[in-house]
Amino acid sequence: MELKTNKENMGWGILLICFGSAVMLDLYTNFSDWFKVGIFLIGGLVTLAIYLSNREQWLILISAYILLALSAIAALALWDFLDGDVMGSFVLAIIAAPFFAVYFKNKNNWWAMIPGLILSAIAVLLLLTSMNVIDEFLFAPYFLFSIGVTFLVVYFNDRKNWWALIPAYTMIMVGFLVAFLETGILTDMLIPAFVLFSIAIPFFIVYFKNRENWWALIPGGILGTIASGFLLSEPIGKFLTPVVLIVIGFILIFRQNRK
Repeated sequence: MELKTNKENMGWGILLICFGSAVMLDLYTNFSDWFKVGIFLIGGLVTLAIYLSNREQWLILISAYILLALSAIAALALWDFLDGDVMGSFVLAIIAAPFFAVYFKNKNNWWAMIPGLILSAIAVLLLLTSMNVIDEFLFAPYFLFSIGVTFLVVYFNDRKNWWALIPAYTMIMVGFLVAFLETGILTDMLIPAFVLFSIAIPFFIVYFKNRENWWALIPGGILGTIASGFLLSEPIGKFLTPVVLIVIGFILIFRQNRK
């Protein structure tokens, strides 16, 4: 136990020494910035070698990873290899990587997927922005969808985490709302209709999943009725409402015949 603590302390000690040395070089010398890169690189390699001497002390990898990541980022910046949003994507990907490592080392660490996936999604967003693939009005929907999908992954990874469906559904529906507002698909009374239908749908799902949950029809029915009123006040609603009723009717008949 004492040896384990000593090695972890060595890792953090090397990390602090490297940072302190880099600051001293910046303040009191005119050495090239490449000396700082060299300090971080050597410090990271020494720390990594300490880990490899006894792989049970995996916490020392944190300090080694920080030093090696900093040396890579600084080198790329000095080479002007990555600019602007691309550099941001690279940095976020480096930050996300340890979270995935924690998860794949032990699948019980499902929580590590949440920051890992969200950081990766933002990294992809910055990369797509730098390539002019995605427009600015899609930033908010993309970010909301990314969070929603992250919680869906948490749920499908372990169905016991049913609570993850709540933030997943919320973020995805809010993402659709923002996207429809930005594109002008939702206007006037269609906005409250969409919001109320979005809130009502989970109640109907709860009921149809287990018919003993009849109570879910009360809030679902009230919200759905109010939403239908808003929808019928719009021209498109006068067309969609009978179509929806017909579809629901066919679904009920199909379910009955299947039973």
